[in-house]
Amino acid sequence: MIMEKETRELILNGYKYYLPHLSIDCVIFGYHDNQLKILLIKLKNLNDKCLPGGYIKHSEILQQAANRILKERTGLEKIFLQQFETFGDPERTKMFDQKKISAISGIKLSKDNWMMGRFVSIGYYAIVEYSKVSPTSDAFSEEYMWCDIHKVPRLLFDHNEMIVAALKTAAPIAADAGVSLLVEPLNSRLDHVGYFLDHTAEGLDIIEAVDHPSVRLLYDMYHSTVMDEDPAEVLADRIDLVGHVQVADVPGRHEPGSGTIDWARYIAVLRSLGYDGALGLEYKPTGPTEETLARTRTALGL
Repeated sequence: MIMEKETRELILNGYKYYLPHLSIDCVIFGYHDNQLKILLIKLKNLNDKCLPGGYIKHSEILQQAANRILKERTGLEKIFLQQFETFGDPERTKMFDQKKISAISGIKLSKDNWMMGRFVSIGYYAIVEYSKVSPTSDAFSEEYMWCDIHKVPRLLFDHNEMIVAALKTAAPIAADAGVSLLVEPLNSRLDHVGYFLDHTAEGLDIIEAVDHPSVRLLYDMYHSTVMDEDPAEVLADRIDLVGHVQVADVPGRHEPGSGTIDWARYIAVLRSLGYDGALGLEYKPTGPTEETLARTRTALGL
């Protein structure tokens, strides 16, 4: 009951306590066992997901506000948050309309409600060992989740853009730790419907935007083929941005040689473009392991 009253007061009279048109969003990278994840919120009564964020009190310094917001939204505290960029696109809050706020809170909003105006957001990021922290939900969220960096869905606001910008800032830290970060486009036609990063070109654009040698593309031939891509076209002139290649056949994501991919051509394209790294096997075997590995070696010419 107390939480409902606080939520109502925030939505209807929050302008009395918080700076209008200014917010903070937090990109929390979770690292464990060579895996990089992002902490996301699933909002109440909606399928939408976003980064944890909130508003700045009239009397707060920014760092104090960022620490408080993260604790209130997730329960996380004593985490070093670093400011990295400001986001002010006039269209950034367009997806978060009156209906969505009402769905979350149960409160009908007027068009002139303080939450409906334009907001500029200050981005903060942190890197934590995600196996050692336990986020908790607040009045506006159903759950929190650690999402693989290469499986982040389309988020509210400009939060996908924020993650890319934070990744650019965090890349040197990963490099100092001897860690390489791989971004993997996944097909949105069969296996990951709704996934926002579904084309190789988009993944490569992110790698170029981050512009750091410790961040590279994981090129998965199965996902690329499902999206009707040709490696000779999508990787031309940008093979140096590929850090790893995974293989599986189409259809079914079974072992190479079980489907329709012309592996002799695909491998020749990779080699002619200059890729000389490893080929990772990520497939669903159609039979005993030794048999599918033998088929794979034959298909790949190994």
